[in-house]
Amino acid sequence: MKDPAQTDPSAPATQEWSDLLRPLVDLLMLSGSTLNVRERELLDMLLARVVDRMAPSLRTRLGERLQEMTEPPQTLLLEFARADDEVGHEMLRHSPALSQAELINITRGGSETQRRIIVQREHISEELSDALVETAAAENIHKLLARSGAHFSARAIRTLIDQSEGDLKMQTRLLSRPEFGLRDASRMFWLAPKDIRRRLLLNYSVERTQIQGLLGDNLNMADQAIGRIDDPAFTELVHMLTSRPKIRFEMAAHLVDLLKQGHWDAFLEKFAEDAEIRSQTMYKMANDAGGEALAVLCKAISFPRAQIELLTHITAEYRARTHPGVNTPEAIAYNVALYDELATEKADMLLSSWDLAVRHSNAFVVMNVI
Repeated sequence: MKDPAQTDPSAPATQEWSDLLRPLVDLLMLSGSTLNVRERELLDMLLARVVDRMAPSLRTRLGERLQEMTEPPQTLLLEFARADDEVGHEMLRHSPALSQAELINITRGGSETQRRIIVQREHISEELSDALVETAAAENIHKLLARSGAHFSARAIRTLIDQSEGDLKMQTRLLSRPEFGLRDASRMFWLAPKDIRRRLLLNYSVERTQIQGLLGDNLNMADQAIGRIDDPAFTELVHMLTSRPKIRFEMAAHLVDLLKQGHWDAFLEKFAEDAEIRSQTMYKMANDAGGEALAVLCKAISFPRAQIELLTHITAEYRARTHPGVNTPEAIAYNVALYDELATEKADMLLSSWDLAVRHSNAFVVMNVI
């Protein structure tokens, strides 16, 4: 009868295998070994081929030694790291000798358990995070976002924002990341619930007062030169730096009259014209369920406070036709309070960034425009 270990690689190691492998492992692990470089390479290659034949105790001891070595044998190291078992997991979790390239390969081609272990590493580079974001399950992505030693590229943050709709926990974790900035806030706004939206509006908006002061008359001259230069990039830059005109009282009163008379489309077109934004931007903001975007618009152009509650109430009634529940007294009061809380200059900057985003996205999704 044949020895199972001779035909089944997963069978327990025989005494003969142990007697043969133990001295070879000892020889490789001894720091004072007389082996030259080529002999060590040969032993590394041979042992890597029979790691699965080692007795568990020998395999564990070799794995621990490999983690301690400054320059472990690479073939053997990778064979251990790729194994989806306890010894391999320890290697993935702690070994500093594993290259980023190999960790990325295991992330892309390995199991979800291996990805969970890699997330626990003390340091995770942007490149490794990119691979984890592309392949890991949501549970492990949440753990990755919570790791202080993890670093994220701008692309990974954008990808996670797009995946975060309906996932309040992920959005909250993204807000706590040091890589999260103004552009990301603009992107997340349209996907977030009201509590997150409020944080985004208040904490990720910026005034341009100091920049405008430094530019002085140069900004006015640039604005006058837009028609002559006829360069879209120049026009966008000037518009992003320039505060928009504030709405006059009679213009605001006319807008409210249009709403009272039920002329919704005419109201939107006139409001877009008065605020100097694209009609597509106006439609996106007016039909957004939460109503926060309209509060930003009204504050950006200094819509008269005396008419805010009426405008907020009527526009909520229109939105309620497609978004039931947005016209409750509590929802209306929330948006009126948000209008009061927002700073005019910051709201103006937000409005400019949203309007510019429409130019760069047929789907009207806010992109990296700041």
